[in-house]
Amino acid sequence: MTALQSRELLDALKRAAAALRGAQIPFAVGGGLAAWARGGPPTEHDIDLLIREDDARRALDACAAAGMRTEVPPEGWLVKAWDGEILVDLIFRPTGSIVDDGLFDRCEVLNVQAVRMSVLPVDDILATKLLALTEHNLDYGPVLEYARSLREQIDWETLRRRTDGSPFARAFFTLVEQLGVWHGDAARAAGAAEALHAADASALRSLDTDVKVAVTHYSPVEDTLEGERREIYPFLGSYLLAEAVDGCGVVMALHGHAHAGREHGCTPGGTPVRNVAQPVLGVAYKVYVVAS
Repeated sequence: MTALQSRELLDALKRAAAALRGAQIPFAVGGGLAAWARGGPPTEHDIDLLIREDDARRALDACAAAGMRTEVPPEGWLVKAWDGEILVDLIFRPTGSIVDDGLFDRCEVLNVQAVRMSVLPVDDILATKLLALTEHNLDYGPVLEYARSLREQIDWETLRRRTDGSPFARAFFTLVEQLGVWHGDAARAAGAAEALHAADASALRSLDTDVKVAVTHYSPVEDTLEGERREIYPFLGSYLLAEAVDGCGVVMALHGHAHAGREHGCTPGGTPVRNVAQPVLGVAYKVYVVAS
């Protein structure tokens, strides 16, 4: 259920939207109101409307004709209008994005307080907010609120790629992982393990040899991870590798990666597993004897 939103803010949004529609100026709702319209928390901040840069002058004239006070600030990426005390930011050059047909095509038309409007996708809302973070403007509160309440609507990997150039955005992804909002690295590790399982099983089955030894980077069992922190187990191995080992006649499995683990382990099917990471062995090499 959508949280209650300020009546004054919504009334100002309707008036601004009506003014732009009357002037046939395409726009999309962005910022906190867009997040709210998609099920996020209510906002007490200004109204953000995205318009094309070529429409900025006409948008100001339309708002002025509707009785709003207008301003062209020096920033160069927006113009402003006031409906009473409510500020409406008409943004034509949002950080990290371009207001064009592609942006409007990505928007979804939603009922915003019984009025149908184009609303910015969650990925665009967050990307704009994250890329606007600087040393002098570093408030993670709103983006964390949006991430918690709208997590199922976020394409996390796409958002990460779009914002990867910002150290402040990268810190955000660390925060949402640590807070349990997103399990990105664990999900990627699981996906990689599934791919490895399929690839390893296919490669092992194709071998025509007297003896098969599986050599992997990740561990196929928990046994050889003992000594590592349990919370990082998903990044160190996968049971899917053990299924590939046990299903393909392997006589021994060797792996590294778990530098704080232990040497000896065994798959559920009885295949010996050895963690040969140098910090575990403590020697330059080790000889293992396998049955032929």
